Amino acid sequence: MGGQLVHGDALYLRHELLDCAVGHMILAAYRQYDLLSRLGATELIPQRSLGTRFASWLLSGRTNREWRRTIDRYRPPTASDWHDPDFF
Repeated sequence: MGGQLVHGDALYLRHELLDCAVGHMILAAYRQYDLLSRLGATELIPQRSLGTRFASWLLSGRTNREWRRTIDRYRPPTASDWHDPDFF
């Protein structure tokens, strides 16, 4: 999308810490859930609530334009334009 990287984070672990309890806790603290999953430490990955899973399902598969059309259907006909028309 262009632009310049102005900030970044890095997490360095010694190889021997990657697949042990201490390393797993460090990865969990830094929310490295994809790596924890690969290492089989799924018990340290927080489970999403039913509401969060439902919201993710509801929001998935729609583009911003589709959401915009859906929301616009519920606007009163006399409502003024409340968004930046160039946003989408």
